[in-house]
Amino acid sequence: YSSESASDDNKPYVKFTYTYIDFDNATTLELNQRTTLTLSERGDNRCFKFTARESGFYTFESWLMYENCDPKAWVFNEAREPLASDDNSRGTANFRLTYFLVAGNTYYFDAGTANGQPATYATELSSTEYIAYVSAISVPWSDSLTAKCEKQQQNICYKFTPDVSGEYLFTSYNRKGDPSAWIYDSSFGLLASNDDDAGDKNFRLSANLTAGQNYYIVVGHFGANVGNFSLRKLIAENVSDGIYYIKTRADLFMDIDGPTAQEFVHQWKYHGSPQIKWRIEKQSDGFYTIRSQYGAKKYVGISSSETGVNNIKLYSGISDSVKWKIYKVSGNDLVLEPKIATGKLLWAPNENNDAELQLSILGRVLYTNTVKLFEVKYSYEVKHYYDQGFALRYENPAAKIEDYQRVCGMALLEVFGISTSYSIQSYTSYADNLAQGTLTLDDINERTDAKTRDMLNSDLVSQFGNGTDTMTRVAWTGHMTGTTANDMRSASYRGSYSVVMLLGNVTYPNGTNHYVTTIRTQNINDLLHELSHQLGAPDHYCYDDLGDGNKCTNTNCSHCVYGKDTDPECVLSCTIANVAYKVSMGEVLEIYCSDCKNRIFSHLNDHH
Repeated sequence: YSSESASDDNKPYVKFTYTYIDFDNATTLELNQRTTLTLSERGDNRCFKFTARESGFYTFESWLMYENCDPKAWVFNEAREPLASDDNSRGTANFRLTYFLVAGNTYYFDAGTANGQPATYATELSSTEYIAYVSAISVPWSDSLTAKCEKQQQNICYKFTPDVSGEYLFTSYNRKGDPSAWIYDSSFGLLASNDDDAGDKNFRLSANLTAGQNYYIVVGHFGANVGNFSLRKLIAENVSDGIYYIKTRADLFMDIDGPTAQEFVHQWKYHGSPQIKWRIEKQSDGFYTIRSQYGAKKYVGISSSETGVNNIKLYSGISDSVKWKIYKVSGNDLVLEPKIATGKLLWAPNENNDAELQLSILGRVLYTNTVKLFEVKYSYEVKHYYDQGFALRYENPAAKIEDYQRVCGMALLEVFGISTSYSIQSYTSYADNLAQGTLTLDDINERTDAKTRDMLNSDLVSQFGNGTDTMTRVAWTGHMTGTTANDMRSASYRGSYSVVMLLGNVTYPNGTNHYVTTIRTQNINDLLHELSHQLGAPDHYCYDDLGDGNKCTNTNCSHCVYGKDTDPECVLSCTIANVAYKVSMGEVLEIYCSDCKNRIFSHLNDHH
């Protein structure tokens, strides 16, 4: 220490103190054996060491023998780093230091005084039997938190009180070091402990917990490992027996590698056929089977417990290799764990169409490990027809229509549980036949009174018939129709269960097309809008399109009937954002307002 610029009135004064702990000559502690300490000089202390035979909570405490004494204690790891300390927890100036000790590790306990004064008092180390002695972090967990164990043998105790009863699964991920964990009930009964069962040195703990009861979860590291890691809570999901779609990643679904092969299970884009449908059924042992609804209706199972190989296959009979436990991560995200390969999860290795499913480790529990289940409650069929004008205006028309219908089908599935199957075919429409010779863009851009929506609808019905309560026909035409801009919109004919799609907002008045992204966005919005009419939902927007003050004829107009300044955020109004974007972002519930959802559910219960 040095000083400068001192004066007679301001002279520096430095007091340097230290406490020397003689770790090398530490006395071995015996459990439940009281020892009297005499600290005769200022700064005196006594160091003890203890190697735990069993993991658990231990308490080092003092008994004051003379007044004017303030005992204090510290616990150190084998690297002689301080882990915790205590001064007055036992009352009357006595310490009560409780810490979780791991079996096989050596710890040092140092006893001294808070003020450094000489003292005489007694100490004792015991296995803790009292919950009140434990210092725990009470956490109202959602699904995860970060555990910071930055010193050797450091641990953190969490107090968890579940809201609902059930089987809970705790796992570490994003780890540094080698995480370990223990879980105790409210009476300090050990329920489970684990070190590496989630893979990649991550722990996996599972236990049946009761709502409203307190539980203590201790996390740390094996041996001398250190580092932060994430701690995640999952709960066993109770899935009703039924037919489901299983969504993997990137808007893809678990599917049979068909149409003839039935050995491998892969992911595929939504298409609504039986290849993508699975019956999930709970077995008597609490595990679930997942059975295909296609072909021979085989069960999904694993051929090995290896990760990163194509080992998700189909089997004819029920055995432990085709049984799965289903856990909820958060929200609607679930993971599927095989009965015979705990710590492994069903996994989509990439975001590619046709990627075969594999196993990954539970210690990841990232986006790629999770799935979503959508129960099939209703069935709906959509048949699409596109004319020559549409094929001339838009390249690869069938692929474009499939893209539009796929997004709409996913929205109907996720919001209402509707399984939508669809087909697409070309046909010659009434408007096509009006052209003389080879159809050209000039022909389809020519607007005459002869090509109206009503005529196109009648022509479609005359060729293919009406729809039904559970089937809608959609006509896609590339022809300009009618005499006003208002006649260029999509239209719904609920009496015949047919929807006629016209150019509407995707083609300029001179016949040129909008940008591809604009066309896709508008056609998906329009298709879902018209299909929703078929399912019983009304328009919200005003029918006084000319704005001339004529009375609106829409009995569900949010302006004229309900007096609102703006339309609701709903695909049945004109203010909905990009449906495809909302579906891809998992925001499908925002596509419909509550009124439309209620109307559609009512219609589904009546007709589907």
